[in-house]
Amino acid sequence: MKKILFALLLIFVNLSLTAQPRTSGIRFFEGTWDEALALARSEGKTVFIDFYTEWCGPCLTMALGVFTLPEVGEVYNARFINLKIDAEKGEGVELARRYEVRSFPTFLFVDPATQQVIHRSGSNKSAERFLHDAFCASTPGRGSVAMEARKAAGGYDAQFLKEYILMKDAARSREVPELFAEFLDAGADLRQPDVWAIYVTAITGLDNPYLQQVSDGYDDFAAIFGREAVDAKLADATANAPEQVIASLCDFAGKEHNIFWQRVSRLLRDGRFGEALQMVYDSYDNPAVDQHDIADRMYYQVRIFPSRDNELPFETVVDKVRCLRHVAYNVYDREKVYPHFEYAVGLEYLIGRAVREGRQIPPELLAAPQRGQRDYNLRHPALKLKPR
Repeated sequence: MKKILFALLLIFVNLSLTAQPRTSGIRFFEGTWDEALALARSEGKTVFIDFYTEWCGPCLTMALGVFTLPEVGEVYNARFINLKIDAEKGEGVELARRYEVRSFPTFLFVDPATQQVIHRSGSNKSAERFLHDAFCASTPGRGSVAMEARKAAGGYDAQFLKEYILMKDAARSREVPELFAEFLDAGADLRQPDVWAIYVTAITGLDNPYLQQVSDGYDDFAAIFGREAVDAKLADATANAPEQVIASLCDFAGKEHNIFWQRVSRLLRDGRFGEALQMVYDSYDNPAVDQHDIADRMYYQVRIFPSRDNELPFETVVDKVRCLRHVAYNVYDREKVYPHFEYAVGLEYLIGRAVREGRQIPPELLAAPQRGQRDYNLRHPALKLKPR
């Protein structure tokens, strides 16, 4: 059974990988540090260093998902001599100590003439933020070292503060909300397009006063930025908000969906898996509920943990596996492997429990689900079969 499930998982992984186009991303120089400096000086480029470790998950995510993008490679290959340096091996140990690298990934942009850092960043981030790092490092006065010095000196204006926030946001700094509040106090208005753009990308969740401001001034914001953009921001900000908070806000596309998810999530947290799944089934005629998003969110709360779930009644395990099956059938994004892996783990565990306890697996679990996708595949439901 384990071999079969492992083979299925490999198929899902292969589908995920083959669905991605082969790209030419960042080209990393494979010589020594001194050779990289010499090459950068000869070509008039800055040295970019990706400090990583072999055990760092975010490092691998960046290496596979961002460094490989053509648009990223185009910028980084043109402007920098790029190095990948394992901070725990070879000359990487001394370089990490010299440049005070304490977290991974750390991204450094170094002047090859002085060997001084121009810009420092890090973290798992989007391609857009990573490209902003490149912009900061290659634009005079916009690197983090220069920006930090100017910020510390004081006397800056709102334009500088805006640029500073964008630099900090690209670095995934926790200081951004405080800086954004300072930006508004300095005279910036949330209704200005450039200020709104920062708010949309850099200020997330509920822990800020702007959500209520947008809700109270919904018509004004919708007139300026479009109803779809304002609805998207409100929906994203309240995705995990308590039901009463969502209900207190203005009407927006996504409000009913987020409230519905909170009700389903509450049932899942309470271990009422069968009721939660039935609630999802009953919502299939409601166009306000995004079924794919609900399935995508569910899997994290219905995963099977063999060492812990041994204490659950067999019937509860059955309900969890029913939920996992619903998730696996209805999450059709080919790059998302985990929902299918968790379904395989759940099935294996349920079969083992049934054998050990002399129980029968309900026939309903051996048939197609009641609602949603009835064929287990990774085809988008809107994608039709090609005519023969």
